[in-house]
Amino acid sequence: MDTAKTYYCQNCGAVMEFDAASQNLKCPSCGNKIEIENDESKVVEHKLTRHALNSIKPEQKNIYKYGM
Repeated sequence: MDTAKTYYCQNCGAVMEFDAASQNLKCPSCGNKIEIENDESKVVEHKLTRHALNSIKPEQKNIYKYGM
């Protein structure tokens, strides 16, 4: 199941990209920005599966193992 969405710029139609510095979507063509809304009521927690645990970097495993 692919839940990824593609967002297009309202100004020029280019594909929007995540801008880490501003924590928003930003158009690489015209610079238009769209604020990302953070609705914590829509956050869904999932159990940490064995596959996910095996793909975590070794230095991160203690965080998940002990629930910190």
